[in-house]
Amino acid sequence: MHVIPVMDLKGGVVVHARCGVRSEYAPIKSVLHPSSDPMSIMYAFKKFGFTELYIADIDAIEGRAPNLGAIRSIVRRSSMKIMVDAGVKDTKSVETLLRAHVSSVILATESIPSPSFVSDCVRLYGEKIVGSLDLRDETVLARSSEVSLMSPLEAAKMFEDAGIRSLIVVDLSRVGTSSGPPIKLLKNLVSRLSIPIIAGGGVRNIEDLKLLREIGVAGALVATALHTGEITPKKLQEFLTVPA
Repeated sequence: MHVIPVMDLKGGVVVHARCGVRSEYAPIKSVLHPSSDPMSIMYAFKKFGFTELYIADIDAIEGRAPNLGAIRSIVRRSSMKIMVDAGVKDTKSVETLLRAHVSSVILATESIPSPSFVSDCVRLYGEKIVGSLDLRDETVLARSSEVSLMSPLEAAKMFEDAGIRSLIVVDLSRVGTSSGPPIKLLKNLVSRLSIPIIAGGGVRNIEDLKLLREIGVAGALVATALHTGEITPKKLQEFLTVPA
């Protein structure tokens, strides 16, 4: 199982995401670095030995100007593979991110206009597309009225049927809360899908990572536990050196 650090960008700085209440996201306070500067946090993550980075562009997700300058700088100066959720709603936005040389563009249920948009993007951009099943208290968050009526499993299968190669599952009600991941839901999705699942939201410690690995999750998104120092490079070593 691979562990992926998360960077939430808002107003050009890294912020602490909590419960998906984006209006209240404040600049991150981290044991990793005294600054909330994206480049400083990126270099702090690199010291862990991470090979991937998940960026959520909060401004873009909420319809404001994207943090493209910061994203381009991170891509240019980092050897990590960068995946970005920028609230993509059209192919023009996908192409803007791909021109910035990100490794993967995330299509999130919270933002996509329709299920057919997912299929179209997979057809056009292939493995550059990653799906994201966005939940709040295990209920699907969706812009599309069609997707909003789906259960988590139905929405996950929508991505799988469209040809998505991997799927992020993130419960925003757990993000930044150290409440633990939704193990029962994740276990059910892993057993019912053939695509790799990346879990996001609520990871507290190494024990949570071990439990996710045990139930068959392919990857985990982590932020708060890194910034509080609960997960250290030493504790994380087995996830960086032992193949999943």
